[in-house]
Amino acid sequence: MSAHTQDRPNDWRAAYTHVRPQYEDFTRELHRLTCRLLRAEGITISQLQKRTKTVASFVEKLERKNQKYRDPLVEVTDLSGLRVILTSRDDCPKVAELIRREFVVDERNSQPWHVPEELDRFGYRHDHYVVTLSPARCASGEWSQFAEFKAEIQVVFPRFRGHLMAWVERPGQGGSSAQIEAAVSAGVSS
Repeated sequence: MSAHTQDRPNDWRAAYTHVRPQYEDFTRELHRLTCRLLRAEGITISQLQKRTKTVASFVEKLERKNQKYRDPLVEVTDLSGLRVILTSRDDCPKVAELIRREFVVDERNSQPWHVPEELDRFGYRHDHYVVTLSPARCASGEWSQFAEFKAEIQVVFPRFRGHLMAWVERPGQGGSSAQIEAAVSAGVSS
């Protein structure tokens, strides 16, 4: 499909609905791989979350970005996502190094944190990397089907650790930005 997103929104919805199961598989395998890599490096994390963008969220993004994408299935970089929630600020550079070593980082669409002591408006430090699998990994049979897939990996270190970790670790809660912002606005800290 090459028409602008505004021209054929139902076509893009149908196209993503068709390929979403493959993205779910990719997200699941990327999660397993990242768990193994972090463990091998001896990096302790609070949690590793995964998600595949829903069809509704995909369509909403296309509508919100209005004509930004010519081919959303190629250009939208967060159809698969991981959030690495760290327990130690010292692990941020270690995780960044691991990501750069194990994946191909799309520098144009990634936002690594450049000032480690600063925190964002939600009270946490976060980097996000848009990645694809390395050519070496894609050469193996099990990963070759995901050679063109992109994922966003967020690396998070919260300032208000006790309270934010309670949000993240609650069953059924994802620690959404809105929840984090509310916690920070309320001035709750550990």
